[in-house]
Amino acid sequence: MHHVEATHSRMQDNPRALRIGIATDGFSPVGLSRKSYSIWPVMVINYNIPPWLATKKGHMMLSLIIPGPKKPSTMDIYLEPLVEELKLLWDGVRAYDAGARCPREDRWFTLHAICMWTIHDSPGLGFISGLAVSGTRGCPTCGDHLQVQYSTSLRSTYYLGHEKYLPFDHHLRAGCTDQIPPYMTMIDYCVLEARIQAGEVPRVSSGLNRVSVLLELPYCDSFLIQHLGVRCTKKGMW
Repeated sequence: MHHVEATHSRMQDNPRALRIGIATDGFSPVGLSRKSYSIWPVMVINYNIPPWLATKKGHMMLSLIIPGPKKPSTMDIYLEPLVEELKLLWDGVRAYDAGARCPREDRWFTLHAICMWTIHDSPGLGFISGLAVSGTRGCPTCGDHLQVQYSTSLRSTYYLGHEKYLPFDHHLRAGCTDQIPPYMTMIDYCVLEARIQAGEVPRVSSGLNRVSVLLELPYCDSFLIQHLGVRCTKKGMW
């Protein structure tokens, strides 16, 4: 959030400017029944309020619901109206502050909003971003620097080289001289899409299934992190 405020002047020292995030995940509304049904809600989270309230039921905004019974092949067509509204909010809309503490002459103002990131689990990340989240390109952040092998006995893919992300004084990093590779950004994936269209890189092994509609946002290239992965447990998210 500090990076967003330092990069975009309209967000600096403006408590009325909205900092929001987008979260989505699929679930079955019929519980534990044997009937297969998948529905995908898309929530908008307001980060202007305290963090212990931002993800509470009364403060999250349900922007759209993608009905089932099966998961759609792409989410971009459903997100287009939301992206258009985010573009409008970025340019600014005239709003009215109904707060009792606000002076009457200052109640009309220009409201700006910025979508800082999207939050989801690994399947949701691939669904909303268009990036591969399994197989030989299972880490969208690492890109070409991912070390992966396939085990014929286990019939699964496993990943190597995680010790380079540990602190330099960590005992498990002994003997590792690899440097942390530069992270792949969404702009890097736009360049990759251009190479795919030119026939230089096959799409199957590129790790990019499609270019997300979220790249149409005019400020997406200035973010350090576009997509956050969250693992859900019975005790919450971590």
